[in-house]
Amino acid sequence: MKLLLLAALCFGISRFSQAAPGAPLEGTLKRAATVTVARMIAVTRNSVTFHPTEVLRGVLPAEITLSIEDGLVSVLSLRNGGDVLLLSQGDLRNGPPPSEIAPQMRGQMVYRGWLIYPISTNGDQVYVEGVYSFADGEPFTDGPGKLSLTRIKRLVQRFSYNPHIYDNK
Repeated sequence: MKLLLLAALCFGISRFSQAAPGAPLEGTLKRAATVTVARMIAVTRNSVTFHPTEVLRGVLPAEITLSIEDGLVSVLSLRNGGDVLLLSQGDLRNGPPPSEIAPQMRGQMVYRGWLIYPISTNGDQVYVEGVYSFADGEPFTDGPGKLSLTRIKRLVQRFSYNPHIYDNK
């Protein structure tokens, strides 16, 4: 009986400890002054340095270093040489993004920082993991929890940055 109770408790904790998916990509793109494909060139316990390889929106220096919270690197399985999609999150009401990576969405309307999504390949197709969209096709057309980089580029063009998105009218 104790074993059954323990198993039920563990199952319940694991089900409720899983975070809800973040906002759809079209929502985050409206608050992203900068969107770039970048290669990770250095990872430490407290920071990650990237070299932008393709800037889709905005301007970035040759290298950008972002601080991270403990444990975030292991969660994302980041590795040197890995490619990622970086999105800044900020607006005129709440301010520009500080140089930190978000461990999770903490209220999309007020969150400031950088979102990071790993990039993977399958044959000659390039995918961004951990994102979805309700625009430009079905949310999971490209597979569960991923979108093709080609589709993301179309979405970046379609959903422009709006620094006044949450201004009081």
